[in-house]
Amino acid sequence: MMFSWMRWMSRLHNPNRRSQTKMVLHLQKSKKRFLMEVNKFLLQLLMMPCYWGKTYELLALN
Repeated sequence: MMFSWMRWMSRLHNPNRRSQTKMVLHLQKSKKRFLMEVNKFLLQLLMMPCYWGKTYELLALN
């Protein structure tokens, strides 16, 4: 059985435990940010024909 102070000491002497968690969170945030940018880019590509179609219609009327 491990006493609470022994557990605390083992956590204190194991600095990798926290840094690994922070690294994973950092990578998850980076991945999420990257995927959001990809989504925005793809949405712009999908909307481009609609935008250009409206623009050319207006130019053709003039």
